Amino acid sequence: MLLTENEEHIAPGFPVQVHDKTGAGDSLDEAVIFGYLRGMSLQELGSLANAAGVAKVRKLGTGHNMPTVSEIREILERFEFNAATLLPA
Repeated sequence: MLLTENEEHIAPGFPVQVHDKTGAGDSLDEAVIFGYLRGMSLQELGSLANAAGVAKVRKLGTGHNMPTVSEIREILERFEFNAATLLPA
């Protein structure tokens, strides 16, 4: 759930097989900060953040195993979101 003073958005999760939840919250938070700094809407922030979290839980560990932009892009495209509008080229 994403909230501002005037708006709220519930971003549905993406169904995937979870391998390791460690670092998922950090990945989600980083995506929200990235999107917020680029002026994304709450809907865009929710989609990007969930994709980043999903990209992380599919991998084991943290550090060098945090999700890459290409892995996040893959998740967005898999669930039919326009990755080009949410991620850098």
